[in-house]
Amino acid sequence: MEALIDESISCYGTMPNESRVRKVSRKAIPKDILSITEIVSNGSVLDMNDINKIDTSKKDNIIKGAYSKLSTLKKRGYAFKEQSTDIKKWLEEQDEVEEVSAYGDTDFTVKFKDKTQVGILLDRKKMYGGGPDNFQDITSNKQSLSLSVDDPHPISQKAAVIDTLRDDWPPASTPDSIYNLLEADGYDVDYIKSDNADLQFFTAFDNKEYGVVFIRSHGGIMNVDGDDKLHIMVRPFFSSFPPDSGYTGVGVFSVGTDVLPQGYAYTYAFNNLFVQQYMNNKHFPNSLFHLLVCHGADPLAQNDMIKSFLDRGVGCYTGWTQNASSAHGDPAAVQFFQVLCNSSANPANTVQNAITQISSAGHSPDPGTSAVLVAHGSNAMQIIDCYIIKETSNIAIRDPSGKVIRKGFHDVLDAVEYGTNQIIGGKYSKLKIDHNVELRKIKW
Repeated sequence: MEALIDESISCYGTMPNESRVRKVSRKAIPKDILSITEIVSNGSVLDMNDINKIDTSKKDNIIKGAYSKLSTLKKRGYAFKEQSTDIKKWLEEQDEVEEVSAYGDTDFTVKFKDKTQVGILLDRKKMYGGGPDNFQDITSNKQSLSLSVDDPHPISQKAAVIDTLRDDWPPASTPDSIYNLLEADGYDVDYIKSDNADLQFFTAFDNKEYGVVFIRSHGGIMNVDGDDKLHIMVRPFFSSFPPDSGYTGVGVFSVGTDVLPQGYAYTYAFNNLFVQQYMNNKHFPNSLFHLLVCHGADPLAQNDMIKSFLDRGVGCYTGWTQNASSAHGDPAAVQFFQVLCNSSANPANTVQNAITQISSAGHSPDPGTSAVLVAHGSNAMQIIDCYIIKETSNIAIRDPSGKVIRKGFHDVLDAVEYGTNQIIGGKYSKLKIDHNVELRKIKW
């Protein structure tokens, strides 16, 4: 409170029945109070955050400049790591930028001075993550994290194939093949493409009760209040910096795309706080999730996105530890479901069997990025020969001799008093209830 400033300023305030301007010395106002001072004129209060907001067009020009610089560096033959370093330095030099944090060489979180931010995912027109150089080799993390569950199957016949990139560069044959495999296996499959995979769709995601889920989208690590969090991209694409989404746990990405003429787009992307806030009506039915999403199973996501889905009832969550390339992530995704849907396998194949075969085929680790396909939850999950457990309750009411009087309660008694397994009173002096519960496994 001792920090004082010598300059004079004009302050706006209101008096009863009048508005006036008073000139006061900054010496009279401590510096920490000046930092939160509101300007009041004619009874209206202006928030200093509104005054300090950076115009959207300025943010757009900065992002556009970053992509333009990236293009120039590529043409000049710079290696990807050099491109990344140079772009980060250039971003930090912009007057409107407060801080640039990086995850590897591909994912930047650009924080503007008005406290808004955007995640820039570099080189997303080649893969679901960033460029191929300078990736840490984490092949030692190939093991799955297993949890013991009684039933290794989803307990729902519904499935979802979600492709936010359907109208962009990746091959449509990947989600099409997975859709056909699941449908042939008896699943009722919803196919959600491009702009239909928006935030509103995901707010009710748990209500759909999908037993199997495949997601192909962009993903990246973005810093949120000092915490590096996995974010998964949703649609639509925006040509300029979008307004606040209105949802909790949502950030903004900037990604390369062929859909817009400018060659890049802004998108919303959700993190685990979104999952906790909006996917909390129903538990997922011991679901199997397979994410063809960069960093979808990044070690940093274990305590946020992955844990949030497992806590909500997902039985097995599979994804890539780093950037998944189209050259290996797509064929691996198709092979994953081919192995699991193989009806000739005896016993039925598990998630671990699928991952083992994908590794044998040379797709994991990804030769270009060192990304590894891993499973969290139950790697014993199967998706064929599924069954539901049907509970049948049988109630019989017997007289003292053991003769069945009625099945079910109905109106046998005039008055009822419950004992251990006896009913006293009414028309009969003593009755006995037999209550048997039958559990049966019924195949789909």
